[in-house]
Amino acid sequence: MDYILCATRLFFGNQPVIKDNFTYVIFSIIGFGVLPIAINFIKQKSNPWLNHSSIFNHSSV
Repeated sequence: MDYILCATRLFFGNQPVIKDNFTYVIFSIIGFGVLPIAINFIKQKSNPWLNHSSIFNHSSV
């Protein structure tokens, strides 16, 4: 765990703002990573046919 913390602090350049709010920074990064997945899940839940390919669309010819 110390390796991850050191690597992240080195990546951000030991900026005082990042050092003082390190927990918020980590949870923000995780949140921004999960946000597109959650949005896609909500869209698919509201319209289940949204992401299906055209193979499943049985249109009459």
